[in-house]
Amino acid sequence: MIAKNNEILTSASKSLYEYNSDWLVRERCRAREDFECHERSMQKQLAEKDNTIAEQSKIIAENELRIRELEAMLKKQK
Repeated sequence: MIAKNNEILTSASKSLYEYNSDWLVRERCRAREDFECHERSMQKQLAEKDNTIAEQSKIIAENELRIRELEAMLKKQK
């Protein structure tokens, strides 16, 4: 009803109707939507893995520092 008074909206609504009535176009749209969802999921997983790696790297660096401190203490005791 809104589109009746506006030529641009009328054209757009007709185009949308035609696109949605075409099975192949709908399937392509659905495939694109699935792909984008999959990509977002993969990006989230990669970000989580990057965070895990960063945390583990920090722990490793802290442990290496502690090992050097303990080694220094042992050398002083000898």
